[in-house]
Amino acid sequence: MNHRKSMTWLICFFIVGLFVVPTMGNQLLTNDEILAQLNEINIDWRQAEGVSIYCAFQSESDTWKWEEYGLIKLFEQLTGINVDYTMFEEAQLREKTTTDVMTGTGIFDAYMFDPMYMRAYDKASGLQDLNKFLNDPELTDTIGMDWPADFPADFVAMGSLEDRILGLPMHMSGQILYYSKTVFEENGLDPNHPPATMEELAEFAEACHHPEDGQYGIALRGLRGAGLNVFVWSSFFKAFGGEWFDAEWVPTLNTPEAIASIEYYSNLIRDFGPPGVTNWEWSKILNALQQGTIAMTVDAPPFAGLIEDSSKSLTAGQWGYAPNPAGSAGRVMTPYSWFLGISPYASMDKQEAAWLFVSFVTSKPVQLALGAMECPSRKSVILDESFNDEFPWMAEWQTALVENSQYADPDARPRLPEWPEVGDAMGVELESVIAGSKDATTACESVNRLIQRIMEEAGYY
Repeated sequence: MNHRKSMTWLICFFIVGLFVVPTMGNQLLTNDEILAQLNEINIDWRQAEGVSIYCAFQSESDTWKWEEYGLIKLFEQLTGINVDYTMFEEAQLREKTTTDVMTGTGIFDAYMFDPMYMRAYDKASGLQDLNKFLNDPELTDTIGMDWPADFPADFVAMGSLEDRILGLPMHMSGQILYYSKTVFEENGLDPNHPPATMEELAEFAEACHHPEDGQYGIALRGLRGAGLNVFVWSSFFKAFGGEWFDAEWVPTLNTPEAIASIEYYSNLIRDFGPPGVTNWEWSKILNALQQGTIAMTVDAPPFAGLIEDSSKSLTAGQWGYAPNPAGSAGRVMTPYSWFLGISPYASMDKQEAAWLFVSFVTSKPVQLALGAMECPSRKSVILDESFNDEFPWMAEWQTALVENSQYADPDARPRLPEWPEVGDAMGVELESVIAGSKDATTACESVNRLIQRIMEEAGYY
């Protein structure tokens, strides 16, 4: 088998080990056990035997464990399908798949994609409707696959447009609330009752804020970017009742709800956050959690594996986990997952072989083998009690993650072809308010005009 890999993969392997997919114990299922469970699913796994497929994967995801555990070879053993693939760094994956889709070249038979790019790919007819395979009993045993019941509905929706399913979710990620039970106790707060509302979040941040001692109440992403400050702020924005557009795709970012969300978010981290928080992104927040200099954050679930690892963190064993606090419009979580899609440019035998691969890597036994800290997309895997034997903190993390998934809004960041430009414009204005160079009203009026021009130029009206 010829594995084509970019040179960046080796670098990304080490980056992944530091952030996205910390190693948490040994493989829960052996490969023989995986095969035994998959063979109980009522499909012929060898129906595409002899077919070769070429796939594009993101190297900073849990895909490195596919190699460590020999899972791609296991799939080949199970099916007789040859899988050739390249592991790309995230930005390079987007570049390669976008070029492939927009030119109609059809190099990749299957590929991982970011749902924020899904409408652009769909507009170029670059994603096959997976209902074609899900509704074929020769290819899918929906009972054995436990589809769709075992996948959070809003995560399925995030990879869908109208009634078409364009990708299956690989993860159940987004944000959860992290809070230091130790710091809460030191400041007279109940460690078993984390802040449930935005009002309480601000109150608790103030109570834990002691800059004279190097202790800060909270940190949130401040650095500009559609996937940086906007990723976290968007859950606050929606919780305050904000909407990106009206029914005619006219931006509504200058509404009282939008302004209030930016004022709250900016004031919260400017008043109770560490110095320089305007330039903070996930790595600085993670380091502060490990060092114990911040009491709370709302950020990515995989942080837990690193702040609870005593070889990497000074604060292991001190953390609590909870859903995002509620605003005036309730709790909202901005979800995130990589999705696996299939190219319609591929021949039908390759599409069917690719579907068997998608079914394999999203199956329950494979996700169990990868582990809970990969934030797998199956609820039953996230909640599996087998993971709790080695890690006593994990039950609370599991509960928070699954509960928060109920509040996932697939369009907390709107999935439209112009998203990268729209999201980055919003990130610039949000950063300006956090930095104090603009007030929220001015920033919201400015970005609303800019996004309206983007939408006009794209032909929405």
